[in-house]
Amino acid sequence: MPRVKLIETVPPEFGLPQSQPQIRQEIHEERIRRLFSAAGIAGLDAVAVFADREHCANIAYLTGFEPRFEEALLVLLPGEVPVLITGPENQGYSEISPVELDRELYPPFGLLGQDRSQTRPLGEMLQDAGLQNGMSVGLAGWKYFTLAETTEPDRCLETPAYVVDAIRSVVGTRNVVNAAQLLMHPSSGLRAVNEIDQLAQFEYSACHASEAVKRVIAAFGPGVREIEAASRI
Repeated sequence: MPRVKLIETVPPEFGLPQSQPQIRQEIHEERIRRLFSAAGIAGLDAVAVFADREHCANIAYLTGFEPRFEEALLVLLPGEVPVLITGPENQGYSEISPVELDRELYPPFGLLGQDRSQTRPLGEMLQDAGLQNGMSVGLAGWKYFTLAETTEPDRCLETPAYVVDAIRSVVGTRNVVNAAQLLMHPSSGLRAVNEIDQLAQFEYSACHASEAVKRVIAAFGPGVREIEAASRI
């Protein structure tokens, strides 16, 4: 039976990066170009990317912007400036994106209690963004489906019904398909491969998160309450 020896040791110190790496504009633009290429192979004329606070990674991947407190819809057509539709709180914040975007205000994407009296129909805004009757549109939310789950996986859409209905009202009921796998598929999805810039940004976040965990662990001891330990983050 092996002998066990207990020792006291100090966790290693690796240091923390102080400057957060940023994803350059040309990387976002290349991601959009690759999405258009994948969409073309899939027979799609346009792609719409839906996002909210919990499901913002796809739109952030493409633009560097992620909605806060609200929903957002990014409409992408080849050769056209992408159109970003947001609620009122994200009109200004979306300027964080380094990508050229045409911004449209859609108050129902915002919180309740805000003025919606002058709201244009979402379908009308989608037409202005370039969607037309008969187009095949891929709608990317945050998950896709397979034949193991349904007989028509491309027709299963997990994004809000009012957004789906608006797109269908413009292009046709059978012309909207789930395009999340273009981004999310574990082997062929665009996000399955990370640029070195993205890895550097991930590493920055991981270092700061792990150091915060170390501080919490170090704070624990007899009589220390959870809220006290958490205050060390």
